[in-house]
Amino acid sequence: WNAGLGFSSNDYFLYGYQPDTLSFTKNQLKQRFQAIEGRVSLRNIAPTEFGLSYNPSARISVFTDNHNPKATESNSVFNFPLQKNFGKSTAFNLGVTADLTNYRNDAAIKSNEKNNIYLISPEVLLKTPNLYLKAGITPSWERGTFNMLPNAMADITTNDQRLTLQLGWIGYYNKGSYQRFASMNPWLAQPDSLMNTKVIELYAGIKGSISDHFSYSAKIGNQQHRNIPLFVNDSIDGKTFNIVYDGRLNILQTHAEAEYRIGEKFNAKGIFNWNVYSERDQERAWGLLPFEFSVNLRWQLLKDLFLRGDIWAWDGAQYRQKSGAAAKGEGAFDLNAGVEYRITKNVNL
Repeated sequence: WNAGLGFSSNDYFLYGYQPDTLSFTKNQLKQRFQAIEGRVSLRNIAPTEFGLSYNPSARISVFTDNHNPKATESNSVFNFPLQKNFGKSTAFNLGVTADLTNYRNDAAIKSNEKNNIYLISPEVLLKTPNLYLKAGITPSWERGTFNMLPNAMADITTNDQRLTLQLGWIGYYNKGSYQRFASMNPWLAQPDSLMNTKVIELYAGIKGSISDHFSYSAKIGNQQHRNIPLFVNDSIDGKTFNIVYDGRLNILQTHAEAEYRIGEKFNAKGIFNWNVYSERDQERAWGLLPFEFSVNLRWQLLKDLFLRGDIWAWDGAQYRQKSGAAAKGEGAFDLNAGVEYRITKNVNL
């Protein structure tokens, strides 16, 4: 078994307020998020007399901000997975998950809000040299509403292991919590309410290698997001972001990766993402990037000395102006480079 206890405190400063004649103190612009988290998990080393393997875990956190009135949130996730193997190629998994959130905001109309999700995940696994198949369903109860989620994936591989066809139809939730929203956009205002995002994804792709050094992958898929959170500038002075939800946002996503590697001597990797959004309730997919491209480079100059470089480029997202009209942000790129020295096997500088 293992356990951990952690604490984090992060300060952010609000910006972008209009008009420029507005004056705020440093404390008025400071947004502080603090969280304390404990986790524990255990697993059996050998299967039980019934051939079962288990790995239960629990994670509990308390999240707060520095506002007056203050918003406080507790998040608890309890997960109990079981696995039963039938020979070397077949297994049955059963998972039970409870994801519990209690959000208190004295400034909101509904000061105390519970946002709970319960899931049961039975699935069958089949593993052979040419096929990895996972087939199952996920009955779920989200805020008291029942939903049946798909859970099916297949990897079909050629005999030489050089090419794999990937297919999938999966469903899952992105949890609606103050803590998660703050990790996505730390300049947000306190949420008035929390909504979970139900995602149904259908995809197809390939991955493989051309030689011992070059590998690639590509995937195209459609994601349907129910109640996805989007961030828009507040209409008062623009220094914070309010959360609005789109009841059904479809994303046609194209993803590609390519990597060239020569052991530890040289590594270059490129990642490409292109998203096409189709909104139902909002005029635009506020704040979501339509295009991203990144390149990561690592080159061994000497035995323990490495040169590193990264490029990240993206197209501007749509945003809502104070008048309510839509506008598009400018594209940008970020370039950084540095050196890395390996002091020991597990310590780099």
